[in-house]
Amino acid sequence: MDQPSYAHPPTTGATMNGRSPIAVKVDNLIRGKLRVSNPYDPGEIADGLKRFYTGAAELTRLEESGLPFYQMRAVEPPRPTAPGPSRYELDQARSDVTTDLSQLLQNQLLKDIVPELRGWQSAIDNIIADGAEAAPLSLDPRMRDRGFQARRLLGDYARVARFVGALTPSLNDNYRALARSLDEVASVLMVLMGDAIANVGFSGGRFLLQAQASDLQDRRDAVLVALRNLLGSAQVSLDQDTWPRGLQAYQQFISRLDATGNSDLRALFQEANLAKLMDDLIARVNVMSADGLRALGSTAVLQVQPIRRLIQLGQRIVDPQSPPLAAFLLALRLFVEAFQFSKSGSRLIQIARPSIVNYGLYGTNGPDDTALRLGELVIARGNFAVQLDCFLPCQCSPDQIRCQIILDKLLYDIDRAIDALSLGSDANGQGDAEMRAFAYGLIIETLMLPGVVDRGLQTQIDGTTDPAVKKALTDLQTRFNNGRFEGDPKADDCLYRLPKRDTDPPLAFGKAALGASMIRALQALLPNSAWRNVPPVGSNGSVTNLPAAVTDAPLNSQDTILREFCMQEDAEGQWQNLLATMAPTCFQTTQLALDTTTLVEAARAAHALAPCRDVDITIPPDVATSLAGFVFREHSEGGRS
Repeated sequence: MDQPSYAHPPTTGATMNGRSPIAVKVDNLIRGKLRVSNPYDPGEIADGLKRFYTGAAELTRLEESGLPFYQMRAVEPPRPTAPGPSRYELDQARSDVTTDLSQLLQNQLLKDIVPELRGWQSAIDNIIADGAEAAPLSLDPRMRDRGFQARRLLGDYARVARFVGALTPSLNDNYRALARSLDEVASVLMVLMGDAIANVGFSGGRFLLQAQASDLQDRRDAVLVALRNLLGSAQVSLDQDTWPRGLQAYQQFISRLDATGNSDLRALFQEANLAKLMDDLIARVNVMSADGLRALGSTAVLQVQPIRRLIQLGQRIVDPQSPPLAAFLLALRLFVEAFQFSKSGSRLIQIARPSIVNYGLYGTNGPDDTALRLGELVIARGNFAVQLDCFLPCQCSPDQIRCQIILDKLLYDIDRAIDALSLGSDANGQGDAEMRAFAYGLIIETLMLPGVVDRGLQTQIDGTTDPAVKKALTDLQTRFNNGRFEGDPKADDCLYRLPKRDTDPPLAFGKAALGASMIRALQALLPNSAWRNVPPVGSNGSVTNLPAAVTDAPLNSQDTILREFCMQEDAEGQWQNLLATMAPTCFQTTQLALDTTTLVEAARAAHALAPCRDVDITIPPDVATSLAGFVFREHSEGGRS
């Protein structure tokens, strides 16, 4: 019987160390299902199985203890899944959220909205559980994204809870207690993410992967598919309408490499060799631990260098241009970009670790200026939140409620600015993430400067010739005037004349701590502006040299800032129906929700930014619609011209 012979060994993609793509996928499946960082650690696997099969784990524990597991249930004391004070803080914060939600559900005054509150309870529990699972694994960028998503959603629920509490004064303390507990969980999630990232910061070595292991496997497969298509080995027959563009480009590319003395790169056109090179890198990534990432950071730069050379040489090297070659080079570039050095998320160390250990353990250069600003902003945010919890007196007026709602909106904005600065990576603080935080600073500045809304809007009104736009700006100027609301000329300003008790001295900023925390927040959000020269609030609570003009938005970042303003305007306009359901009140909820939207619109107009446009998603034109444009004089998207 003849034995089968192989002219070439089959290309299975197996690596020299015995790890195959199938093994990598199994590791990713274990990591995703059991929520473990190292699939080779038996302790983590055992803990993951216990979390996945909770009932069976409890029965096994009772049986091993010699207890009649079929008759009684012994509750094991909770213990943190990983050592560290942040785990205990997370347990305490989760317990606070559970207690606050239970208090609201048991309150007789809220009996009509119990289903809505139970919906909050279910959603918040799921968000906290997802964030608590993802945050400790934030070395994986997808897990870090999930952690920030959970933090953002918790911030949204805290914002709504404060909003509803302001509209129901008798339950304001209960709702604000819930919001405070949600903020606690959101803050601890950031600390957990910082703990995970700090594990790769020892001795100053920082290598944060751009893509997770499962994404790298997909990118590796895309490279091999593109290579087969280029070489003509994809087993697709060529018909009369198909030109051999890939084979022609391959022939020219190989000849060019040989002529220029780069013949060593021809080995990358062999599927087995290219698969081995990529699989070796993926095998190191597969263990998402501090040591694994540091080892990867010291080797990946060298191992991907041949691929980077191939990409550089492949640009405009063939004539005519070849789509199969372009697809192959793009797939290679997508794979290589995952191993570029990234500092995104490294500023979380400034939040998770004490500043005294920045020198030595996390590099000898220390944190950059933006990381220091982030630390200042976190402190200012905490002081501001403490003051807001004591803002409303027992007997509150509608104007005080409107001020409370606006100031709560600024607290929410500071949280979002903290998120943006945490994820930024530009050393000069001029990246898109830093500019998003800058946009939040412009909104706070709009409320703090006296008359800035009047001056900014009046400039826009005088320079506008469109009657409809002029009317809209005039109405905006009438509705909002730096915290003074139309209809009550004696209304307290939200910042300059805060509600005071009879024993309080007549301070320019009312409560000095509130004004001081706002100034420090602006100093962190608006670097190199006039706010940097404003001293802290004096002993008498007054500040005499406030900036007289608004801070100019950088020209090269106005699009980023405008997009952030427009997203805020859209988000602020979505609260009305929810507030009408959750907080039936004598106050005009429509006007209260409109005040926060107006603040964003006023900030945009005062800083000379263009109006926001309605969302318009167009369909790219094809041959039929383009032809219709010539024949029937229609737009390529289908509308009449």
